[in-house]
Amino acid sequence: MTTSRIRHIYLTGFMGAGKSTVGRALGQRLGWVFLDLDASVAERCQMSIPRIFAERGQEWFRQQEHDALAAIPRRTNTVVAVGGGALERPDNRRLMRQRGVTVWLDVPFSLILQRLGDGGRQTRPLFSDEQAARRLFDERRSQYARAEYVVQVRAELEPQAVADDIFNLIGIQKCAI
Repeated sequence: MTTSRIRHIYLTGFMGAGKSTVGRALGQRLGWVFLDLDASVAERCQMSIPRIFAERGQEWFRQQEHDALAAIPRRTNTVVAVGGGALERPDNRRLMRQRGVTVWLDVPFSLILQRLGDGGRQTRPLFSDEQAARRLFDERRSQYARAEYVVQVRAELEPQAVADDIFNLIGIQKCAI
């Protein structure tokens, strides 16, 4: 990989992995723009993600997600927190590889449950119950494993420490930004 290829860093992982929180910290560390892809879709559609799923369905959401991903300016260095299912689409994976690097925030399922709590689970359309979420978690791991970098996230790590791990792992300090 050439470091000149790093224009965007795409953080991926299951819901509750900390993509948005770590992404903000990493963006600050690098002096880059931070973008939460789910928030971008919600803003573009002027609907919450649960409402999009309820009224338009998952496929429509996935298309909106792809469109928002494709619309990220190429010339702006950006840390992007992508939705937990964004890597399911080959065109999304291809786009991310062409424009930057992907980093999987690998979080144990037990920590996901802890982080989301009962309230957080209710706001996530694909977290209907713990067993269904566990199946989805297991199914998606093979997609996440395609990321170029993997960061093991543990409960005791603060978001800034995870951001620092990504910073050091990628070697972004060598890039001309």
